[in-house]
Amino acid sequence: MSRPFLLSRRSFLGGAGVLLSLPLLEQMRRVARATSPVRPAVGDGAVRNFVVWHFPTSWTNRVGALIADGATTGALTAASLGPVFKAIETDGLLGDTLIPTNVRNEPAYASQAGDHARGVGALLTCQQPQTGDTINVGPSLDHVVAAQISQGARVSSLQLGTNNNQPTGSCDSGYPCPNQYNASFSAPGVVAPREIDPGKAFRRMFDGFDPGASEAEALRRQRYRTSVLDYTLEQTSTLKSKLNPRDNAKLDQYFTGLREFEERLANAGAPLTCTPGADPGGVPGDVRDKVRLMNDLTVLALQCQSSPVVFFAYENTVSGIQHTFLQTADGQTVVDDWHIGLTHYYEHSNADFRLAELEAVNTWLVSQYTDVAKKLKAIEMPEGGTLLDHTLMLGVSDMGDEAHNHEHMRPIIIGGSALGVNTGRLVVNPNRVRLANVYMGVLEAFGIEQGSFGDSDGTFSLS
Repeated sequence: MSRPFLLSRRSFLGGAGVLLSLPLLEQMRRVARATSPVRPAVGDGAVRNFVVWHFPTSWTNRVGALIADGATTGALTAASLGPVFKAIETDGLLGDTLIPTNVRNEPAYASQAGDHARGVGALLTCQQPQTGDTINVGPSLDHVVAAQISQGARVSSLQLGTNNNQPTGSCDSGYPCPNQYNASFSAPGVVAPREIDPGKAFRRMFDGFDPGASEAEALRRQRYRTSVLDYTLEQTSTLKSKLNPRDNAKLDQYFTGLREFEERLANAGAPLTCTPGADPGGVPGDVRDKVRLMNDLTVLALQCQSSPVVFFAYENTVSGIQHTFLQTADGQTVVDDWHIGLTHYYEHSNADFRLAELEAVNTWLVSQYTDVAKKLKAIEMPEGGTLLDHTLMLGVSDMGDEAHNHEHMRPIIIGGSALGVNTGRLVVNPNRVRLANVYMGVLEAFGIEQGSFGDSDGTFSLS
């Protein structure tokens, strides 16, 4: 009897300037699926992914807008959610979500001004940034996890965003600018810069099999509208002849999605004008298109195992972006800028309207975050379950429910049931919980044994 054809989970198709990961197929070697969620040990070959979504600044503080007034610890239901978190229900994620309340990030506080810089710098490190020229925080949670689960991955940890980080200089009240504009640090004092060009992020994930040919080949494909898939046709044909019908169908679906994404990238440049300006680099002019592309890149990175860890930041904590494409609950257009106009709504004479605007943006951002989860949930795993089950998603903001506080935080944790996360719950904490303790729970879910993280004084278990 012939031996069954098996693939490694990190199998690739290679061509000139291309290294293309494969999606998860039945015929890949895998760990047998347990009858109930069991936290896998690091290094056992099980698929585990981590996604961090950085919501900028603060949330509305209106009672009942996020979590329904009077909601108690128990099953997460539509009745326990306020309108801002409604997308969790509409996207079918109630059973996949865990929300702890009354969370506080103590290191973001100090006796001096600079809440924005401290809030961002401490967000994923739970370490207190210092003023001056030296960045003292890091590594951040995403990189601690990546160091344990990214062995053999094409990209250890992928940082994406819609707005550039500011790498140098002095910003909020004398804090280093990187503390104000970056939440991801690969090591103490080392910023992990975000990629805001979807095309460049895409090429980083799929180009470069031959480092010397990578850039030239990428430019050639762009010029002649050639797909990365065209460089792997021969290998693809050989592989398909060895796969079972179900894996062949899954591979066709994956390649179709990849081609469609390339086509969207090719059409993402800014509209031409009579006077050509700088090369737009394939970055869409509309922030909605930027987020859609980055969301799709996140899903692709996990689906094809290019990177098991993805960090995404929407704009930045002091962004002046306007969201005129949104409307308030009573149908008025959102016109004011994000930072001073909305997150500081209480400083303006029309505070009620500006609070309604803030809630409209909060609501839209939650829907963009849940969009990633919904897409991951639609991808079935060879051993059963979905890619969302194997992905722990963490949605968190550098501020609480006021422009300059770091408490009343409500991390939105989605997925991770295959990692032992007990989802479908709302946990209303009567006493404050340190954000670092929640992160200890994240590390525990990934099977990472660490005595402490930041200012943790215990573990808020996610199981």
